[in-house]
Amino acid sequence: MHAICYHGINVGFISQLLPKDDASNNWEKKEEQYHYLINQLRAVVNHLSNPIFSIELDGSINYMSRGAATIFNSQPAAFVGRKFQVILPLEPHEGLREFFSDFLDQKLKIAYEFTHGETPLQLTINPIYNPATKAINGGVIEITDLTEKKRFEQRQVDFVAFISHELRTPISSVKGYLNVVMEEGDYLTPEHKEFIRRAYVSNERQERTVEDLIELSDLERGELNKRMEVVDPIPLTNEVVTKWQKAASDKGLQLIFQYPKFSVPHIDADTTLYCNILDNVIENAIKYTPKGEVRVQIEKKDANVEVSVTDTGPGISKEAQSEIFNKFVRGEHSMTETTQGSGLGLFLAKSFAEEMGGTLTVKSQVNNGATFILSLKASEKLIDASVLENS
Repeated sequence: MHAICYHGINVGFISQLLPKDDASNNWEKKEEQYHYLINQLRAVVNHLSNPIFSIELDGSINYMSRGAATIFNSQPAAFVGRKFQVILPLEPHEGLREFFSDFLDQKLKIAYEFTHGETPLQLTINPIYNPATKAINGGVIEITDLTEKKRFEQRQVDFVAFISHELRTPISSVKGYLNVVMEEGDYLTPEHKEFIRRAYVSNERQERTVEDLIELSDLERGELNKRMEVVDPIPLTNEVVTKWQKAASDKGLQLIFQYPKFSVPHIDADTTLYCNILDNVIENAIKYTPKGEVRVQIEKKDANVEVSVTDTGPGISKEAQSEIFNKFVRGEHSMTETTQGSGLGLFLAKSFAEEMGGTLTVKSQVNNGATFILSLKASEKLIDASVLENS
C-alpha cells in the first residue's frame, strides 16, 4: 500500500489533525483544509535546520525539504521517485540497505551513524502510520550533523583522562603514608588505628575509581593497549582467584577455583585485559554475597572457552540485568562501606571482553545467586591438538 501524496507531500500522517467531517462538509472545504495544512507543514519543514525527506515503503522519496536538497545542489523535485539508498552520498550502499531493512522489520524509530568525508552524520527514520489501519505507509528521515556532539564528547573524554592522571599521583602518595602509619603506628590507640584503617579503605576505593576512569578514557579514545597472544587460561585464572582469597576469607566466604575435569584449550587473549575482567567480576561477587561461596569454573564450549563466576548472593532481577553492564550503574546497597564503587567495573569488563572478540553475560534469578560468563575464542592452533589428545 502506498502513502497518499499531494503535490509530492505524504499527507497520510497529517489527516488525523483534521477536524471530524459531518454531512454538511463538502469536497471544496476538505480540499481547502488539506491545502492549508500542507502549506503549514511545508513551511515548518523547510525552515528546519536538519535535512528531512519522506519515503515510501520501497525507499523511494516522495518529499524532500529544501535543506535536504541543498546537500545535492539541486531542486527537491529532482529527487522525487528516486530511492534514498542510492542518492545519499554514502559508500558502500549496503549499510543503508541494511538500515532500511531493519526499519521495515522492527517498524520502530531507528538511527544509523556514518561518516561522509570527515563529517560524522546520523540518519534517523520514524515510521508514518495510516491513521485508519495503523499500518506503516512509509517513513520520515532526518539527517543530523554530529560534529559538535562528537567534539563535546571528545572534550569530556579528554577532561576525564586529564583529571584521572592528575589525581593518580596524590592518591598513591596518601596510600603510601597511610601504609607507613599502619605498619609502624604501635603508639596509636585502637580507636586511632580504626580511623587509619577506614582512611586506607577509602583511599583504595578512590585509587580504584581513578584507575577505572583512566581505563574508560583509554577505551573511549581508542588508546587501549591490547596485546593478543595464545595463553593458558587455567594458571592465569588461578592467579586471579588466589589474589582475592583474603578478601573472601575476611568476609567469611569461600572462594573456590574448580579445576576442569577435561583438558581446556588455550585462548587468544590479552593477559592484562583477561585479568581485569576476572578482577571486576570476582570483586563484585564478593561484594554482593553476604554468605556462602563464590565459585570459578573453566570449561570448553564448542569453539570457545568459558570462564564462569557463580555466587550465592541475592541474585539480579531481569530489569537490572538489562542495565548492569551500562556505565555508572551499581547494584543495590551500593552506598555501604563494603559495596561502594564507581559503577564502571562491569561496563569495563564487558568492553574488554568485546575488545578480545569475546562476550561477558549474566544469568541470574532473584534470591538464587548470579553467574557471570566470560566466553573467549579458543586458539585454533591448539584446538586441533586437544582434539587429537582426547580422541
